[in-house]
Amino acid sequence: MEKILIEPEDKFKLDLVKSMLDAMRIGFKVVVAENENPSPSRDPYFDNPKNVKEILRRKKEMETGSVEPETLTEDALNELLNNA
Repeated sequence: MEKILIEPEDKFKLDLVKSMLDAMRIGFKVVVAENENPSPSRDPYFDNPKNVKEILRRKKEMETGSVEPETLTEDALNELLNNA
């Protein structure tokens, strides 16, 4: 038999799905997701799916050539580095 994986965005949606499955008498089990952090150092920045999604979007833009390079002047670069 096939299985489906449901990944609700928040606890409210998770509870809603669980109550719907209960009402329809469909069995389910709750599984704690593994940490899918791609960072070898487990940088917490990558625990946020939105951050990973944004990185993947930008990577795809680079691969398709839809990103224009931007060259910073020396002053702009110094300002950027000094304000970091």
